[in-house]
Amino acid sequence: MASFGLLLAFSWCAMRCQLDVLPLLVTLSVMGLWQGVRPLAQRDGPRHWLAAVGVLLAIVSIVNSTLVALSVNSARFAIIRLLSAGP
Repeated sequence: MASFGLLLAFSWCAMRCQLDVLPLLVTLSVMGLWQGVRPLAQRDGPRHWLAAVGVLLAIVSIVNSTLVALSVNSARFAIIRLLSAGP
């Protein structure tokens, strides 16, 4: 029982720290992409590739977080399917 309590406390602390740091990481990633695009302003090819990679990484991040959110609720979806299936 004590190990469960420790695991629960660690989980709460880890999520709390992640929520505190996430806005800073998003700001830093946008600034880093901007700093990468600025020197390439004169050349169209590399600038467009860097912008495309930035957009692709943003899409992958959004899809990944959506899939994680759905997988957390998979047990709930299973219960709903069982209850709605009927006899």
